[in-house]
Amino acid sequence: SSSSPSFPFPSPSLSLPSLVLVESTAEMLGYYGDLGDVQMCVSVLLVLQNLENFDLIDLVDEKKACFWYKSYIQILQRKELFTCMAQVISSCPYSSISSMSQTMTTLTLGCGLCGKAFVNNGQTWSCPKCVNRRILCNLCHEPVDGTFAWC
Repeated sequence: SSSSPSFPFPSPSLSLPSLVLVESTAEMLGYYGDLGDVQMCVSVLLVLQNLENFDLIDLVDEKKACFWYKSYIQILQRKELFTCMAQVISSCPYSSISSMSQTMTTLTLGCGLCGKAFVNNGQTWSCPKCVNRRILCNLCHEPVDGTFAWC
């Protein structure tokens, strides 16, 4: 007869938080926070926010957590990891961070020849300097149609 294997781990539907777990996790966050490892701190907070009956307030105060999030978001922005940055922002449980995605998002299209920003004349986008109506792919430098920045 086939039966499902039993694992020594609790099922995901169980509520894990106990005083020991909260204390050891808070201690771990403090350790990595003191080291300046904001990626680790944010990763732990993102994972733990989805556990049932687990309140992040028990681990770290909101001001410190928001500092970690902002610092990690700045790192992702510097490394041009915009998709990951957007996921971190939208997944953050703190409104001061999650609202960042609604404040301003801008994408400026520029001419592949002179670098000037494209302007919209109502029907098409074109370069005001060289009257170039072609947007070139960032990777292969071939013309791109539509709203894409790459081919």
